[in-house]
Formats: sequence, C-alpha cells, structure tokens
Amino acid sequence: RAASAHPINARDHRGHTPLHVAAFRGHVRCVRLLLEAGADPTARSRDRWTAIDEAVAAMQRECVIELIFQRARHVGRRYRARIPKLTESLERFPDVSFRLAWYFRSSYIPFVRSMAPNDVFTITKRGSNVRLDMTLVGYSGMRPKRGRLSFLFQGTTSETPGNLLVVDYQRGIVGDAFAFGRKVRVAREDFEEDADDMLENGSIMRGGASTADMELAPRLARRSLWSGLRRFAGGASQPSGDE
Repeated sequence: RAASAHPINARDHRGHTPLHVAAFRGHVRCVRLLLEAGADPTARSRDRWTAIDEAVAAMQRECVIELIFQRARHVGRRYRARIPKLTESLERFPDVSFRLAWYFRSSYIPFVRSMAPNDVFTITKRGSNVRLDMTLVGYSGMRPKRGRLSFLFQGTTSETPGNLLVVDYQRGIVGDAFAFGRKVRVAREDFEEDADDMLENGSIMRGGASTADMELAPRLARRSLWSGLRRFAGGASQPSGDE
C-alpha cells in the first residue's frame, strides 16, 4: 500500500531513496523487498552516493552482497536489451585497431601523475566484435592495482545472441557480463569476494572526469616531429643517428 502511495524511488531532501536508508541501517529484508518492488540499485543521492556506498560506509556486509548482486542483474538486463542496436552501429563503422594512452597531470599538484590512475588501452574492432585490453584492474590506497584484463564484446549474429566477456588472466577467470540476460544461474555467493574487497578498502569514493573539452592528440613519430620543426625553423637539416 505504501509503495503505491509513494514512488518506490522517491527521494528526501538529500536525494536518498528508501533503498539508501535501508542499506545504511543494515535492514537486509527491507533491501530485498524494495529491490523486488522495483527500487533502482544504481540511483544516486545528491552527494552521488548509491545504496551500495551507504552500505559500505556503514559496514553492512549482507546488504553490500545483496546490492551488488541485484545491481549486476539490473545493469546486465538493461544493457542486454541494447545489444542489437549496438551491433547494427558497429557494423557501419570500418574495422580499426589502435592504442590509447591516458593519464592525469597537473602544474599545481606535485606527483599527481604517479598517484592518479593511468593506462594504455589496446582496442581492436572487427565487424561487430570489439576487444579492449587493459592493465588497470583497481585501486588500493593511493596506488593503482595492475593486472591484465580483456573485455570481449561479440555482436548479435544468426548463431550467437551477443555477449560481453571479461577475461582476468591473473586469476584465470572468464566472466559473462550478460549472464543474467540469458538466465544463467548466478548466485549471491559469487559476489561475496567483491563485497569483502569493498569493505576492506572502504571503496566509497567515486571519481569523475568531464570529456566535453577533451582532445585526442596523435603521438608523432620522431621523423615527423623533426620535419615539423624544420619547416618552422626555415629549413634546418635533419640530424643523423641519435643526435
């Protein structure tokens, strides 16, 4: 009766939903009932916190497990429905392979580049299939955690419904991001390790970066760079060897 009188995702003056409050207070049964009634596990408060962040901050382990389990179901089903359109869009683009290096730097904050996350992505696209290789697998304290991950997206064909695989080479694990969309049995116990990692590291901070003014700059080869400088200088000769 209360759910019909008030939207399940109604917010208070701080942007908290009932799910935020139940997670923070550790009411696992309420969390489950709210999720079954359609509460959004990805909803954020005015401080950009999700219900998972609230549960981690309050060290509510059972709520954290339930929430990340249900979030995986929610996100998996939502993205599963987008695969056909994504496949169609990928088919229209030419095949390509490139490396993308990204990092942070600042003239005002010393050592920001050594502390901030950075990586080199290798991206390969063939038809409606995309592969992304990366080494940044997480963050521990003030240092990024390194490993080796591959994300393999396979578009929809007459033989396969399309899927997204996550390959962790260090742990020897292949995960199916769309398992819920295919009704593959996934248990809550599968998320206990992730929950324990979040509680141990206190992972409740969320960073963001605006890409509105981002520019991609190709890295010039040494010969191309010198040719540009020579034209600018008015025809200086190119150095030989390692000068």
